[in-house]
Amino acid sequence: MIVGNFKEHAAEYDNFQVWDVSSFEEFLEGNAVIREIATKEFKVVSAKKNDLFKLPVIKSIALMQDVLDLVNDKHFLVFEKDDEVHIELKVMQHTGVMNFGVDINEIDATHVYIMIMDKASKKAF
Repeated sequence: MIVGNFKEHAAEYDNFQVWDVSSFEEFLEGNAVIREIATKEFKVVSAKKNDLFKLPVIKSIALMQDVLDLVNDKHFLVFEKDDEVHIELKVMQHTGVMNFGVDINEIDATHVYIMIMDKASKKAF
């Protein structure tokens, strides 16, 4: 998801969680669905997986986003310290547009963060 789209439609999402990912291995092993998608759709198998495990996690952001784009029941924003997404999220938090449940101002520059959210269900009036 593009952060601009999220900013315009933030009220349509709920159940925010921030996943602090310190390595690609942690990302891959953190969820069976993610592991399955990475293996089947992106052929992340032994040799490739080992190469990715050796790299700083920030080098894997594009692949992580591609994998997460195929997860059907959640929406994700992948970001690192001071990138476009992080800056927009900080502004949204600071101005009170959104409360993500954690302070996202101070994050580790060597980690990748994933904002996980659900599409809010419409309430009947």
